[in-house]
Amino acid sequence: MSTPAPRPRWWAKVLTAALGVLLALGVAASVEFASREVLRAKKRTTYPLFYDRAKDRGVLGGPGYNYLDPHLGHAHEPEALAKAFPDLTYVPGFMVYGDPREKRAIRIVTLGGSTTDPRVRQAWPELLRERLLARGYRVVVFNGGVAGYSSNQELVKLIRDVLPLGPQLIISLNGVNDLGFAHSVKTHPMVHPYQQDVMEQLVRGGRVGRVFPNTTAMTESMLAARGSLRGVNYGPVVRTTPGRQWERNVRLMAAVARELSIPYLCFRQPVLGAGEFDLSPAEREMVRRYAGDTGAAAATPARATYLDVVKAFYTETTEVCARLPYCVDLANIFRGRTGVYSDARHQTVEGRTVIAEAIGAEIVRRGLIGRPPAKAGGAP
Repeated sequence: MSTPAPRPRWWAKVLTAALGVLLALGVAASVEFASREVLRAKKRTTYPLFYDRAKDRGVLGGPGYNYLDPHLGHAHEPEALAKAFPDLTYVPGFMVYGDPREKRAIRIVTLGGSTTDPRVRQAWPELLRERLLARGYRVVVFNGGVAGYSSNQELVKLIRDVLPLGPQLIISLNGVNDLGFAHSVKTHPMVHPYQQDVMEQLVRGGRVGRVFPNTTAMTESMLAARGSLRGVNYGPVVRTTPGRQWERNVRLMAAVARELSIPYLCFRQPVLGAGEFDLSPAEREMVRRYAGDTGAAAATPARATYLDVVKAFYTETTEVCARLPYCVDLANIFRGRTGVYSDARHQTVEGRTVIAEAIGAEIVRRGLIGRPPAKAGGAP
């Protein structure tokens, strides 16, 4: 009678199963690596290895910005603005302070990011109009600021949306969203990350998932019908710096406006961490926190902090406004003041008032909106 073979011990079973899992993961990882390289060789869209966080991020710009824009990435939701500000007029792409139908009013268009965005009541363009009205100027202001827009989006918006309004003055307050390419695809600065998300999800057709995205993309590519979308073209790779890209966009906006005889002014905006100003205890704590923050400096070297990125951009662009006659530097506008920041980029109502007064004074000094039709007191 033969002796039965001894049963494998429990730890041997566990070890065998673990080795099997490791082997399967190794094979899957190898396939994911190989799929990415094949896609890259074929000049197709590639994805982060193993897990694509873009699927979690989605394509929307946050509450109130869930309208897609084919050229700019995202836009305001008109219904949200109308509900939040029933006393104001909204035309596609612009919140209007004043009556847009008033023919005798000077039409001013403002561009910028979240520091200009009309979703904040008493944004500086609204305060600017109030001060010009107090001086006797009859003006209507079209506020085209949108959170997340950099000078790249401003340039496109100026060409596509601003010119049809027939403006008599165009004003940009920008710089902050250009630093560190935080609101651009680094190798293609004119492309907003929201645009990249939308385009790549269109290419995926919803079939490329979060896990092992290159493997599923490669599989989909092999099984796709002839003529289906296979990738996204963003144009040639651009090797530049945030400061040079910002200056290029400002100069192009000025050139377009000049060609059509429209005055244009760009204001390099103030930001916490650059320029001269006194710090409140809260602002000092913000600076201390940002000095060690690496997460806020997306698209920058891993060890660069947000404060490093701010200083790099503002150092690079220091002389730009001295060279360009249509550029005004507001980086030091808060010298001698304190408590004007609500966070690193955005100002309190007091800070926005200071900005509005400075911009109003500059456009009046330059005679860009003529003389007021009636005498009125108060400084802009």
